[in-house]
Amino acid sequence: MKSHRLVLLLFALPLLLLCSQKPATDLHLIVISMDGLSPEYYLRAEQHSLELPTLREFMQRGVYSDGMETVYPTLTYPAHASIATGVLPREHGIYANSYYFDGEKQPVVSGRHYRSTPIWRMFRRNGLSTAAVVWPVTVEEPIDWLIPEVWWDDDKGNDAVRLQKQAGVSTPGLIDSLRAYIGTPLEKYFESDTVKTDAAIYLLKKHRPNLLLLHYSHFDYFQHLYGKFSPEANATAEMQDRQIGRIVQATKDAGIFEKTVFMVVSDHGHADISMQINPGVLLAQAGLTRGQNGSSDWRAMVIPSGGSCSVILRQHGDTATEAKVVEIAGQLAQHPGIEQVFYRQQIDSLGGDPNAVVMFEAKPGYAFGGELQGELTVPASSKSTHGYLPDKPEMLAGFVAAGPGLVQNHNLGRISALDLFATIGALFNLREAVESRKMIEKMLQW
Repeated sequence: MKSHRLVLLLFALPLLLLCSQKPATDLHLIVISMDGLSPEYYLRAEQHSLELPTLREFMQRGVYSDGMETVYPTLTYPAHASIATGVLPREHGIYANSYYFDGEKQPVVSGRHYRSTPIWRMFRRNGLSTAAVVWPVTVEEPIDWLIPEVWWDDDKGNDAVRLQKQAGVSTPGLIDSLRAYIGTPLEKYFESDTVKTDAAIYLLKKHRPNLLLLHYSHFDYFQHLYGKFSPEANATAEMQDRQIGRIVQATKDAGIFEKTVFMVVSDHGHADISMQINPGVLLAQAGLTRGQNGSSDWRAMVIPSGGSCSVILRQHGDTATEAKVVEIAGQLAQHPGIEQVFYRQQIDSLGGDPNAVVMFEAKPGYAFGGELQGELTVPASSKSTHGYLPDKPEMLAGFVAAGPGLVQNHNLGRISALDLFATIGALFNLREAVESRKMIEKMLQW
């Protein structure tokens, strides 16, 4: 009986410690997302002739994972939302990078889609300051200094217009202040991880937020375009490592280095592909969807996510359309590029889109597209992608962290991205972020 009580006490100790402490207002956390970073990049950097001195330094004076499992689909916005909320997509409500709202496809950029509380809202409730630079799904969110990620595709090539629109969704005056700080025009702002770093450094030096979120996207982009460990992708990984080094120096310049925790996270890895499957072609042939992707004339629609693809209905409870979709799914199950077909109960168990009638999982070398016309199977337009089941080795994301409160030079092994939420809560003594949640205790110094 005594040993049983001791075990219970040891498990309850972290929460008991939190209950007796106030929020850590003198601590700073910088979370940097290297979109598309797999652990192989930092675990086998020398093998791939990569120079990543900043990440390697973090590994030596902190912790790292040889594989962080994210969520299904292993896609940028659902994964970042799960890091921010600690729950699966079916709970937080962010199912894809873009989704169909009122029949029309739109990018998922607004925080109004969250059905679970993101960590920055808890920071605000506890009197802690927050900042975000191009972090996904943050438009209209209560972040003190905010430059959200928004898609201005219609204005490509016109930076002046894009910056004006960006200023309209950012913290008032922040874009102009950033422009004055840099001292040069913000040309190619939306394509520049360097300027994102400039913005982060500006916020660190001027405001010293307790939480700073930063999203780098180019590494993922070049892997899609040229493939994993291509010269272009490797050069971009090294560039981002240098940018992170600039941020480390900025904390020293601001006098907060000794009180700053650095977390480098990712949303997914990458897998090589050569062929693309377009399930929407079969939907269109069955009369369930017509025209191009933006058409409002549809009853069922595909939402491709790289290595996976879901099919949703325009009208919930449309049993006739659902039956046709299930019939088509049965036919597609025989396709040489389809590994699995998931139906409603299986999708729920995976934590996926609650609106999906079916989800398809591709075999290695295959991915999904959104074309509604043409051939069912075509050559892939990119070299690698993601979106597959999160436990597949190629989809494991990277994680490296260092700073006060963390153990040193320790491989955490396999971890879950869902546990970062409570771990951050524990660092800042936020009881509400830890209650009924699992944290990565082996990385914390108690």
